[in-house]
Amino acid sequence: MGINQIASLLKKSNKTISAQKNSAMRRLAIHSNAEMYAWINSAQGARELNLPSVYGDAAEWNTAELRREMSHS
Repeated sequence: MGINQIASLLKKSNKTISAQKNSAMRRLAIHSNAEMYAWINSAQGARELNLPSVYGDAAEWNTAELRREMSHS
């Protein structure tokens, strides 16, 4: 989803959304969109943004990972 789509969805100007994105990136010491996407997809980013994980919490992830490894044996 791009800045134009986000601005339209939130009924804000493109400049406002762009400024808010740049402010957030500065606070997180992120210097590029690629770094931003990597952070969002990281465990830390998912936790701080309260995004659901494919595997849930760490215990669930370890269980799912173990099952996958066992199924490939």
